[in-house]
This record gives sequence, C-alpha cells and structure tokens, in this order.
Amino acid sequence: MMSTWNKFCFTGGLFEASVMLPGINNVVGMWPAVWAMGNLGRAGYGATLDGM
Repeated sequence: MMSTWNKFCFTGGLFEASVMLPGINNVVGMWPAVWAMGNLGRAGYGATLDGM
C-alpha cells in the first residue's frame, strides 16, 4: 500500500497509475485497482454524495 499522508497534495490535473498483480499474469477473475481518497482532515468530507 502506498500512503502519501501529509507528503503530497494533489490539487488538479491528471492522476495516472500503473497497477500490477504479483505472480503470474494469466489468472482470471482478479482485477487490480487504485483508489484516490480525498482529504480526510477537511471539514465536511463525506457529508455529501457529490463523488458517488
């Protein structure tokens, strides 16, 4: 897991990531995924459904 807490602030633009599963690459049914979570320290975060 990568954590950028208190180290990086993304304010706009394009975020691109390359995600790979460990091991062999011909396994079916497993999907690599990446999530970008907002600022948890900001007041009001999670109070709206704007991102849903």
